[in-house]
Amino acid sequence: MATIAPAAPVQAHAARCHLVLTFPAQVLHGVGVDAPVPLPLDVHSALFWPFLTFAWSCATSGDRHTGLTLYFMERLLQEMLVGVVVSSLRSQGGPAVSDVYSAALSVIAARVGDPDLRAASVAAELNTSIRTLQRQFSSRGTTMDRSIRRARVAHAVSLLEDPAYAALSIDQIGHACGLANGSSLARAFAAEGLASPSAVRRLPVQ
Repeated sequence: MATIAPAAPVQAHAARCHLVLTFPAQVLHGVGVDAPVPLPLDVHSALFWPFLTFAWSCATSGDRHTGLTLYFMERLLQEMLVGVVVSSLRSQGGPAVSDVYSAALSVIAARVGDPDLRAASVAAELNTSIRTLQRQFSSRGTTMDRSIRRARVAHAVSLLEDPAYAALSIDQIGHACGLANGSSLARAFAAEGLASPSAVRRLPVQ
């Protein structure tokens, strides 16, 4: 279980309150948090207040939701949390993100559904050069483009295998993974040596 603590207390207009969000530790797998430790969050992150506002709305809403809408809300909260954590790790400059390669993987994990996720945008976010990033990935036998594609494909596979997303079309799955359409998703699957997205959806989950 990952323990996340705001760097500064959150104040409500009427009274002081606490909002506790609990996520499986796997949510932060691959983003630079190696163990469940307290992490002061960067409240100046562009995602922090939208994340907190959305989380508060989810916690206090009295509206009825279907299982599908609840699942989408949970996934969105998880993705926003990853973004906040990645930003906080970068601002801390601590040992959790020890090199450019780890930091780049963190950005990719946080932005896997962003259609504008490219090597150049990752380099800009990390304030480093594309050449430096490419060297880091090349030394590990891969490239930035392939790592981004693998992250998108892995995310797509998780959606295709999840019954909660059975109502989504292949095109919609592709969009959720930052790709233009189902054809782009199929090409990404083929490049990773996988069957078509439709075939993956039909395969029994191991």
